Amino acid sequence: MDDPDPVGGYGYQGNGRAVYECRRVELNGLASDPDRFIAWVESKLEDYDCNNKLVPPRKINLEKGKSVLGERVENTVRGDLSLLLQLEEMVKEVTKSVRRKISVKDIPAALADWAEELKPEAWGSALEQMVANRVADKAELVRGLARKRIAQSRDGASGAGK
Repeated sequence: MDDPDPVGGYGYQGNGRAVYECRRVELNGLASDPDRFIAWVESKLEDYDCNNKLVPPRKINLEKGKSVLGERVENTVRGDLSLLLQLEEMVKEVTKSVRRKISVKDIPAALADWAEELKPEAWGSALEQMVANRVADKAELVRGLARKRIAQSRDGASGAGK
């Protein structure tokens, strides 16, 4: 690879037909010397003024900055509230109560019935949908238990301050 500059252009054969003519560069030969390959690529990027990072226009930077700021602040607030309200503990307690109210013992039979329909769907997706439907059917129970647990948390907090 003495002349690593693959320059080409259109030429003409004897019959007047246009063909692309260029010098071939064997990049496989650079496998034994990756530093040389990287230097070559970087030199080509410089030749075409492509060696600088692209920074989007001000309007796009500001929009993205506002978006990232909103996400970060929201995640920070969510994390702090989760800790202060002991949200994970509440979620575990309510989840445990709801799980006791929903059975999956008939899932094998339901999947056997589902399989008879010969739909182009994976059994795992069908199972997930069956369980999702059961949980959705208990939405009021979930809300009720969540409200009850929140009320217990408030009662405990107000009792602790007395």
